Amino acid sequence: MLKEDYKIYEGKMKKSIDSVAADFASVRAGRANASVLDRIMVDYYGSPTPIQQIAAISSPDARTLLISPWDKTAVKSIEKAIQNSDLGINPQNDGASIRLSFPQLTEERRKELVKQIHKYAENGKVAIRNIRRDAMEAFKKKEKASEITEDDLKQAEKDLQKLTDDSCKELDALLACIEAAGAGRLEGAPPLPPDSDFHGAAEQLSHMEEGLRTALAEQVRSERMKVELITNVSHDLKTPLTSIISYTELLQQEEGLPDHVQDYIRVLSDKSKRLQVMVRDVFEVSKAATGNLSVDIKPIDFAKLLRQTLADMGEAIEESGLALRPRLPESPVWIAADGDRLYRVFQNLIGNALKYSLEGSRIYLELTVADGQAAAVLRNTSREELPDGVDLTERFVRGDE
Repeated sequence: MLKEDYKIYEGKMKKSIDSVAADFASVRAGRANASVLDRIMVDYYGSPTPIQQIAAISSPDARTLLISPWDKTAVKSIEKAIQNSDLGINPQNDGASIRLSFPQLTEERRKELVKQIHKYAENGKVAIRNIRRDAMEAFKKKEKASEITEDDLKQAEKDLQKLTDDSCKELDALLACIEAAGAGRLEGAPPLPPDSDFHGAAEQLSHMEEGLRTALAEQVRSERMKVELITNVSHDLKTPLTSIISYTELLQQEEGLPDHVQDYIRVLSDKSKRLQVMVRDVFEVSKAATGNLSVDIKPIDFAKLLRQTLADMGEAIEESGLALRPRLPESPVWIAADGDRLYRVFQNLIGNALKYSLEGSRIYLELTVADGQAAAVLRNTSREELPDGVDLTERFVRGDE
C-alpha cells in the first residue's frame, strides 16, 4: 500500500517537473523554436486546436519558423491566434503560410525572459514542495490510523525528501544560471543530460546567453564606430577652422577698413571661435566615451566657482528676462574637482535653464554643505510641459520637444 501511494506522489512530482519544462520551452529566447507555439490555440471550425495539429512547422533558418497549414483556409485563424498571444512577434501571412521572424535578443528582452523563467522555476519548486507536504500529511494519517508503522513513516519521509531533492536539484542548477544571466554573468547553462526534463530549457538558456553576447558585441561595435566618427569629424573640422581663425585675425589687423566690414570681421571672429569651442567639446566627448578624458583634480572653492560662473554669464542672464536667485555660502566650500570642467558643467546647466525656463519665472541656484558633502542644486520652472517616460538627463534629449 505504501509503495503504491509513493508512486502516486512520485507521478505528481514528475507532472510538475514536466509542466515547468514545458513553461521553459515556451519562452521565446531569440532562436526559432517550435515549442513556443505549444500553448497557442487556434479557433478551427469553432474548436480550440493546437497549431501542431493543423499545420506543419519547419525552421528554414535559426531565426525563422514557417507554419504551413494543411487546410489553407486556416491561415487567417492561425495568424489571429498568434497576434492575440503573448508571443510578441508579428506574423507574416503570404496567403498560404505564415512566417515568424525572431529578432535578435536584446538586453532588455533578456531581462524580461530571466524574470519570466525565474517565476516559472519558483512556481515549480513550490508545487514540488506542496506535493511532498501533502504526501507526508497523508502518510501521517495512515500511521495514526495504524495502517502503517512508525518505521514505515520514517522511511517514507526519507524517500520523499530524496525524491524532492532530486526533483529540485536540476531545477536549482538551471535557476542559478538564470539568476547569473540576470546579473550579467554569462556562465553557460548547466550540463544536463539529454534525457533530463530540463535539457530543452538549458538549451534555451544557452540561446539567451548567446543572443546577449551578440547584442553586447553589436553595442560595443556601434559605440566604437560612433567614437571613431566623432574623432574623425572633429579632426577634419579643426584644420579648416584653424585657417579661418588665423585669416580672421589677420583681417582684424588691417587698417582703414570701413566700419561695416569691421563689423563683419568681428562677427566672423566670434562665430569661428564659438565653433572652435564646439569642435573641442565634440572631441572631448569622444575621449570621454573611450575613457581617455584627462581630469586635473585639485582643491577648489565651490562657492567661488559658482559666483565666477554667474558673473561670466551676467549678460546672458540679464538678457533672458529671468530672475536668478543664488543662495551661496559666504565662507569657502572646498572640494576636490577639475575646476575647468566643473565650470563648463554649470555653464551648460545655467544656459539651459535660461533657454527653457518659463518667461518671467525665477531660477534658484543653491549650494549646501551637510555631513561633509557639498551639493549644488539648480531649480527652474519649465516653459513646456514635460512629457512622461522621458529621461531628460540623457544626452541629446530636449525638454521642449
